[in-house]
Amino acid sequence: GAALMSALGVSGFKDLIVDGRRDHLKSLLEYLDQRLDQPQKRGRLRPTAFQSTYPIFTLLNTIAILGEEDYLTHRRDWVQQARLFYARLTPRAKANQAEYYLMALYNLGLLDQEVADSPDFVRNLVEDYEQFEATQTPQDPLFVNSDDAYIAETAWLFGVSDSVPAWIKLRLINHFREFSPDEKTLTAAWGAAYVFTAMDQLDVADILFMPNSAYDGKTPLGWTIENFSENAENEASSLPLLNHALLSSALRMRGDDKSVTDIFSDFKFLREKRDRDISSRAGKPQLVRSEQRASDLFESFNPSASAAGLGIHSQFDLSNETRAFYSPWSRIVRGMGLGQYPVAYNAEMADHLNAAFDFMQED
Repeated sequence: GAALMSALGVSGFKDLIVDGRRDHLKSLLEYLDQRLDQPQKRGRLRPTAFQSTYPIFTLLNTIAILGEEDYLTHRRDWVQQARLFYARLTPRAKANQAEYYLMALYNLGLLDQEVADSPDFVRNLVEDYEQFEATQTPQDPLFVNSDDAYIAETAWLFGVSDSVPAWIKLRLINHFREFSPDEKTLTAAWGAAYVFTAMDQLDVADILFMPNSAYDGKTPLGWTIENFSENAENEASSLPLLNHALLSSALRMRGDDKSVTDIFSDFKFLREKRDRDISSRAGKPQLVRSEQRASDLFESFNPSASAAGLGIHSQFDLSNETRAFYSPWSRIVRGMGLGQYPVAYNAEMADHLNAAFDFMQED
């Protein structure tokens, strides 16, 4: 419900949520209030902290989008509730909920008030997650993968990508073959989308397009796509996630200096309506791309261990790669299985792709 209302609000259809006759957001807040107070009944467990945080965080973001500050205290203080429930989460749960929490606070204009030093907050998040994971039995690879991806994206958003340890990146790379063996067709595209986005945000997505002995000498993304069912029919429900990941990567390549599209030109979050100062580094997500590239990740390991641990051909020399390897669209071509490694597509195809990329860059 919160996600739908957020989409409607940011698209300019607030009147579909609050139409003068029924207030759908208020009704949802009242339902959540009752749900949190519901006495425990036989056979029915009270919602856990994890089950409660997601609806609270997403509803806070909806309030920020609709710009209605009064909703923050309807029935209870929802910002306080968010703080209390977040504190009760395990480090693993915080890994995938912190981004929702921090971005909701940011969009409300309350991040500085609730989190004194957001970059330091995220560094501690990563450190706690790393220590927690070192003592835990591995979960289903798909869920571990999504936690790792959330950690990477949260660090990227707040300009501390350097805090993400190399072993998380390696685990992301090596999980492609392990997604829910019994339901691989349902999860492969989902997992690949998470991995691609995380690695791209950390600026080491190049590794996903390098031959890897763990994937029969193919690239991780190429191997995954080759193992889709015929016409990707079984992956249909999750395939859009991979498409969105590729489009998101292309949009990020436009750079931070590009203006927003028309649909968002007049949109303002609650933080902007409050005329708060959001220009300070503390409290404003710093969309900083890490300087670390694939070659740096290789160099962080013993060369002899790289081939065994990463399963990547030790003969690979990044410095000898063609310029096409760094072409933004060549990555997408490789990711969609349209070209073999190293990249080789004809000039006409390159012209069409670059023309499309130039169009996306237009203000």
